[in-house]
Amino acid sequence: MSICKNLPSHPILRDFTIRALRIVVTGAMLSIPFAQCAAAQETEQDMSARIEQLEKQLKDQDQQIESLSREMGELRNEAGEQARVPPGILNQATVTLDAVGAVQASSGANQTAGGDRTDANLYLRLGIGLAIDDANRASIALEDWEGAGLDDNVATFTGINETAKPYAGPQLRELWYEHAFGERSILKIGKVDLTVPCGPKELAFDANAVANDQCRQFFSSAFVNNPAIEFPDNSFGTAFWHSPAEWLGIGLGYQEGGEDFNDVFRDPFLIMEVDLMPNLRDHPGNYRFYVWRNATDHVQFANPENEDEPGTGFGLSADHGLMRETTVFVRAGLQDERVYEVKAFAAAGLELRGRLWGRKDDALGLAAGKSFISTDFARTADFKTDDETHLELYYRYQVDKHLSISPDFQMVNNPGGDDAAGPVFIGGLRAELGF
Repeated sequence: MSICKNLPSHPILRDFTIRALRIVVTGAMLSIPFAQCAAAQETEQDMSARIEQLEKQLKDQDQQIESLSREMGELRNEAGEQARVPPGILNQATVTLDAVGAVQASSGANQTAGGDRTDANLYLRLGIGLAIDDANRASIALEDWEGAGLDDNVATFTGINETAKPYAGPQLRELWYEHAFGERSILKIGKVDLTVPCGPKELAFDANAVANDQCRQFFSSAFVNNPAIEFPDNSFGTAFWHSPAEWLGIGLGYQEGGEDFNDVFRDPFLIMEVDLMPNLRDHPGNYRFYVWRNATDHVQFANPENEDEPGTGFGLSADHGLMRETTVFVRAGLQDERVYEVKAFAAAGLELRGRLWGRKDDALGLAAGKSFISTDFARTADFKTDDETHLELYYRYQVDKHLSISPDFQMVNNPGGDDAAGPVFIGGLRAELGF
């Protein structure tokens, strides 16, 4: 139906009605935007409130999940402690293997009982270490030797091959427990080696950075440990080390003298060492001074009826870096000449590392040592005596991170203090495999 048909027919009324309709329509049109704004405002407020409510619910759920996760972790830890070995033992167990093979030939030994010959030997060491926690650890080591080398043919005071021993079959060489008291004191007890063989020298007496490892450095026993110390063979013992400062260390060592775990506190071997560790112009040094006593029975040369004399002595072992790739060493000792054939020993040498000639893992070692004959021994010996001199030169060629090959040359004059013997020349080749 048309609106215009219902309008009044009178002109004045018709005009008034049209004006009124225009006002009504205009007002209605103007009211629409205001209504839309009010509705939008009301909708945004509702949505903000809803979002806040949802965020609060999510936060409450996150807290509940975190609490449940914490409880599950505690339950797993309790179950793990009851059902498995402490993770420190498994995660920090270490296994090391050193295998050494050597061949040596002598020249000039015809004046000795055995004469010239060529000998070979094998040495194997398996070590297992368990780091129980930061303060406690344990270790076991098995060793085996095959072949006595030239030492049973050319008798010397200083030794020709430290990796060769007249032993038969595998032996339990070390089995000890170690506890750290804080960061500066450590105690080791069990079947111990006070000198520590191939590898890192931790808690070792008479150690040396470049003359203390028969597997990778010098062959001769004289350039591994001081021949003027009567160390007993591995047996029951203990070692305690304390470091009052970074540059100072003090060590006390005890080992039974009988080497058989019987009557272990009778006739012990005792040693005390003081280590000074200066760092001069970024060149680190180690100066070790020690005094020792071996209470086992010794016979006096001048008075053979005195058969229960102890052995005593003192000495030093030092090494210092002169340059980045050069380290020098000195080792010396003095012992009771009434009961020992050698009253004093002195040695010096150096190690040059291969970075100097483009092979950073190689090394060249040179050493000279002299054993001074005891006056009492010389008076009672049935041959003319003279001091023994020992020279050694080796080169270690590092094939890869596990294998090294070392040609070696030695010269011993007056071996065994015999003025009529020598000089004896020894050439050798050593292969060392380490993991």
